[in-house]
Amino acid sequence: MGRASSSKKVARAARAAGKPGTGRNWLWPAAIVALVAVGISLVWVSRGTDEASAEAPTFGDHWHSAYGVYTCDDFVAPLADQNGDANGIHTHEDGLIHIHPTSSQATGDNATISVFAEETDLVLEDDRLEVPGGDTFVEGEDECSGEPGIVQVAVWDDPADETPEVVTEDMAGTKLGENQVLTIAFAPEGADLPKPPTAVRLSDPNAAEEGRPVQPIEGV
Repeated sequence: MGRASSSKKVARAARAAGKPGTGRNWLWPAAIVALVAVGISLVWVSRGTDEASAEAPTFGDHWHSAYGVYTCDDFVAPLADQNGDANGIHTHEDGLIHIHPTSSQATGDNATISVFAEETDLVLEDDRLEVPGGDTFVEGEDECSGEPGIVQVAVWDDPADETPEVVTEDMAGTKLGENQVLTIAFAPEGADLPKPPTAVRLSDPNAAEEGRPVQPIEGV
């Protein structure tokens, strides 16, 4: 009788555990809710990544911008890649920025001067410009022919444009564009910033990449 009584008690306890209203019964619904929440989160994250990747420039695009680093009164030599081109924004020491994203870190609004600066070791901050292997210019400390200099970026959306937009804040966040021309400068405020001489190479932007001679430019 003792064994039978114990078995019945165990059976009753097992049935009670499966009845609505018992504490253990909440575990399974809670697990389902948690899984659904995780699934929804993953869908939104994936959707956001896909939308960012779809914005131009994106995978498969191949854009070019001409640039020059201008310090007071002259352009420095074209920069070179230093960090293995992790994102698909790089140069071939031709004075052009080659933009064909290989990572979502360089697609859409992420395709900025900052990605190029990181690749070439150029330091571009709102009050500081440091040329790789060259000079450093700091607002409030350095001058150009006796005039205080500031860090600024002149942007021509097309090589044919005559008047640039001059950016003086969050310059590293400037988005790169196809056939865009950029002068990254340390110069007095209001200075007449010239276009980089390498802008003419936009007429044949793949020359260096394909091993063909680039258009010669005096002093470059």
